[in-house]
Amino acid sequence: MKMNTKKVAVIIEARYYASRLYGKTMMEVINKPLLGLLIERIKPSKYISDIIVATTIKKDSGIIEDYCKKNNINYFRGSEDDVLGRVLEAAKKYDVDVIVEVTADNPLIDFELIDKGVKFYLENDYDYVSSYNTQTYPSGYDIRIFSTKILDEIDKITKEPSDRENVSLYIYMHPEKYRIGSFYAEPELTHPEYRLTVDQKEDFELIKAIFEHFNKPIFSMKEIIDFLKKNESLVLLNKGVTHKKYVVYKSAIIGLGRMGQLFEDDPLMKKPCSHVGAYNYLKNKIKIVAGCDIRNDRLSLFQQKWDVKRLYTNYKEMLKKEEIDILSICTHAPEHKEIVIEAVKAGVKAIFCEKPISTNLKDAQEMIDTCKKNNVILYIDHTRRFDNQWRKVKQLLDDKKIGDIKILNTYSTAGLLNGGIHLFDLLRYYNGDVDTVYAKLKRDESTDPSGTGLIKFKNGTYAYVDIDYRDYVLFQLNLVGSRGLLKCGGMIRGDKSFELYSSKPSTTQTGLLELQKEEFLEVKGEMPLVNAINEIIESIETRKKSISDGEDGYKSLEICMAFHESDKLGQEVKLPLENKNLVVIPRQTSFTKDGKFPLSYERDNKLMGF
Repeated sequence: MKMNTKKVAVIIEARYYASRLYGKTMMEVINKPLLGLLIERIKPSKYISDIIVATTIKKDSGIIEDYCKKNNINYFRGSEDDVLGRVLEAAKKYDVDVIVEVTADNPLIDFELIDKGVKFYLENDYDYVSSYNTQTYPSGYDIRIFSTKILDEIDKITKEPSDRENVSLYIYMHPEKYRIGSFYAEPELTHPEYRLTVDQKEDFELIKAIFEHFNKPIFSMKEIIDFLKKNESLVLLNKGVTHKKYVVYKSAIIGLGRMGQLFEDDPLMKKPCSHVGAYNYLKNKIKIVAGCDIRNDRLSLFQQKWDVKRLYTNYKEMLKKEEIDILSICTHAPEHKEIVIEAVKAGVKAIFCEKPISTNLKDAQEMIDTCKKNNVILYIDHTRRFDNQWRKVKQLLDDKKIGDIKILNTYSTAGLLNGGIHLFDLLRYYNGDVDTVYAKLKRDESTDPSGTGLIKFKNGTYAYVDIDYRDYVLFQLNLVGSRGLLKCGGMIRGDKSFELYSSKPSTTQTGLLELQKEEFLEVKGEMPLVNAINEIIESIETRKKSISDGEDGYKSLEICMAFHESDKLGQEVKLPLENKNLVVIPRQTSFTKDGKFPLSYERDNKLMGF
């Protein structure tokens, strides 16, 4: 916690020239310029020692200087384009320790917002806090708080025009370097759809109407919102006006094993093939701010390769200290539920959880319900759903390229909850929900047996399933249709083989149709995990439904549990299952007979041979 012994000042960025609305800063409402009204609304603050206007050296900004002189307002004139430099010089001139960055475009900012933000900054260990990172307030209630020391540091780091024009943008765009915090509007003030800033004429008309209604400088945000709710026609004045917003998301990973990071070390795998690799690939839109693992050696590897500074062995500590938008959970399945519950409590926006969703249906349902109740997006990494080639198969099936599906003959690597769950998910993805399962388990030394079974779908079709340990990799779906055949196989990170056969007139016997192989071109595009993260971001921004959400995770797990139930009862079982409490611990890997990681991996993080 920062002690409140330093000088905290509001620095208002103001210029007279504006290409879209010239002179807007000094346009008058209720006989006062907007700049003057803003200053009056800020003055009652309990935390602010000073208010400084940082204007430009352009001739027309002399109007702003004259106003400040006349009204005993501290001011500074500097570069028009290098706003960062202008604000920094203003802070140094007036010995400011903590800057509250405000723009004159937002004349409705008030002392209550300032005090809430400064209090939040002083009581927490953040380098930068803002009301704008995740917008809950109306647009126009945007403040950013940071130290002069950090701004001085950034001044020496970046000369990018966008960073110089947008004072604190560099801090916001680099959450991996700086601790960034957000404070949010109370429920009754949560109206991000309202645009209460001044950039164009339509904006000014709305702000003018608000001030003229109250006919005084100071009134609360709650009063404004109540007024707009009663006068919805006013909100339409600037409804079509938009402005550019810079967005960068903050990610963190719990579990830094194979899927978390180590697959990137395999020279044969096409990259990126891990969560950290995918986040790093998308570093222009998402930053990795922290990593967590119980093993210090893996934390060290993570830091060395990916230059992530904030490392944790306790995920609860990480969730408490870090502000995370997208959290990857790459631990073993028994830990999934507890981590998801804690992540939701911590306020993450989206969770990207490795399969299987859980070790039992009861916990899986609790994870789903908790996320839904708190509007947290839950993605489950059934990786093939995010793979362009496997998605092409889905499109071919939807387009009836092989006609109606008649039967599916399928094979997977060992473990119902390991290799098998990928297969079960694809079967649902391609052919819909399951009605019944009849199965026999293949028990082995592992906690997660394999099995052979017959699955009946609600559309009346069947799938034969064989999941087993073999001396080679086998993951294969043969989809037999009324007019053709699709053979789909291979591992997700390579060795994929897709063949399409269509029925055409026979070349050997008159009057018959036979299958002839057609060209199946590779689909170009991003790697599956990159697709997944891009789609998570889209879900955050638009609330678009996931192609692989918690419900998909639950239903794939339910098929696994149905195999166990059918084997136990010796009969066909119908879904949904009544028994939600059966616990099955997934194999660690499909590629050893006992399902456990080899010593070379556990001791040395070596991936070869499993």
